[in-house]
Amino acid sequence: MAEKCSLDLYDKQSNGTFISPFKLEYSPMERLILINIEKDPDDIYIGFEPQYLDESEHGKGLLIIGWRTDGKVDVYHQPSLTLKPDTYDIVGKGLESLVERPLTDARFEFTSNGADLYVEFEDLKGRLIRIKVREGNTKKRHPFSMLAPFPSSSEKSPSLPL
Repeated sequence: MAEKCSLDLYDKQSNGTFISPFKLEYSPMERLILINIEKDPDDIYIGFEPQYLDESEHGKGLLIIGWRTDGKVDVYHQPSLTLKPDTYDIVGKGLESLVERPLTDARFEFTSNGADLYVEFEDLKGRLIRIKVREGNTKKRHPFSMLAPFPSSSEKSPSLPL
């Protein structure tokens, strides 16, 4: 049988001190697309996650997370971004590689018709990876903020990121 907890703790007058058991961090991301290729996987990748950042801590530019078949991730990014490996080592089975790439002629916009993404880069095996998404939906869109979920398969998560 469970022991009852006394609620007397909440009857006391506050002295104005507040101790939070949480550490909150905000990482703004301007744009994000998830591209899964799980049903037709590559030798290395099962999906890509292009992200566009525009913030003071990391800079302004495009990065692509390559979700690997072994559960790890490779992160390809423009030279204009300053990224910390620890940020990506907590995803899946961890970070395999953090690689700078020029991503010349890349674009990542959301237009009135939807996503317009084009990026190409050389992967770690020297292969040309080209990702192209162009939506043509004329239906009116309503942008929204998103609290991104975190994969339950993460093995090195030091916290509960959302």
